[in-house]
Amino acid sequence: MNPLGYAWLIRQSGLEERTLAVESRLGTRMRSTRNPDATIVHEYPPHYAPEETSVGHLEFALKHDGVDLCLLQAIFRACGPAPVESAMRARPTGKYARLLGFYYELTTGQPLEAALAVGGNYVAALPPGEYIVSPAPRRNRRWRSF
Repeated sequence: MNPLGYAWLIRQSGLEERTLAVESRLGTRMRSTRNPDATIVHEYPPHYAPEETSVGHLEFALKHDGVDLCLLQAIFRACGPAPVESAMRARPTGKYARLLGFYYELTTGQPLEAALAVGGNYVAALPPGEYIVSPAPRRNRRWRSF
């Protein structure tokens, strides 16, 4: 089975292999397996396969694998700002493109191109139902997130 999301990014970026809490793979049908070590493997049918790019798999990871800030930091350092800036230019109002910009600046401490203009509705950087978040989040105007 082919890796998707974070698993694909780890392999493509040449990062040290690590055990993922949630690992996604391309398979023939939708199914999930809980392993004895509490890790979860999700198998997705072919129509879920993202674009074979860093951004395609980053967006897949945010949608299906959750937010792993340490791993995102390592991936961003390995691939640099170009893929994220490219995604922002292509989809300046896209939810996941804006979240990638937000996470890039948050985890690397490096600003992306200042001329990148974004729009769209505000989105939660961390979904409140899945993560412990502040009851009164601050809005980030640059990335339209909170």
